[in-house]
Amino acid sequence: KKKKGRKEEEGKEDEEADPPPDEELDYLDGDEPDHSLGEGGRAMQRQRAKEWVERRGRLQELKKKRDAALARLRDATAAKDVASLQEAVRLGVAARMQGRSGGRPWRFQELTAAMALLARLSAREQQAAQQRAQLAELAALPLR
Repeated sequence: KKKKGRKEEEGKEDEEADPPPDEELDYLDGDEPDHSLGEGGRAMQRQRAKEWVERRGRLQELKKKRDAALARLRDATAAKDVASLQEAVRLGVAARMQGRSGGRPWRFQELTAAMALLARLSAREQQAAQQRAQLAELAALPLR
């Protein structure tokens, strides 16, 4: 048996991608948790508070990237332009809008829709190029 290549796995993910899990959408927007409940002294409490602030900062930065990618995905989907769709999909992937959780692939709905539209538009573009090439060949043939 042959092992599946990366392209085959990506194609499979396109069909079966679930929505993102709740932990991917938790950006720690709420109030800071009470760090005094745990064991340890003040130094441990300060360390936990510092780690929480750093984690919240990283998650807020991820949220900003995702919001920017979502806006770009919506604009590119509305414009139906292959180049802008490719850029928007690249931004979406860079903003961690897809991944795996518990062995199952997940992806934001907007990214899935943009990838499907990009595939359709690319196929349509390729068919048009093939038709133009065939017409050019026919035009080059001498008339009898």
